[in-house]
Amino acid sequence: MLVYFGALAVGIFISFYLSKLAMVSLYSIIGVETAAKLHFSGAALIQTLLVFAAIYALIWQLRMSISASKRFWPCFKSKQKQRRS
Repeated sequence: MLVYFGALAVGIFISFYLSKLAMVSLYSIIGVETAAKLHFSGAALIQTLLVFAAIYALIWQLRMSISASKRFWPCFKSKQKQRRS
């Protein structure tokens, strides 16, 4: 779970700076002489967190359903060896 939240934080950080780099590059291509402001959108952060939470919940549910179907079958197997006549 630590890896998941670490990836989420790094992804948000990198995407924030890549979006600003894209904006500055676009201004340079168009020829606009202005400074790109660093504005962090709280609404975009909340939307990102909701999407990642939904993905995490789906992965968790899939993992639990797979492990639940496989975990208990060995408990029902007979441990006695069949005797040969």
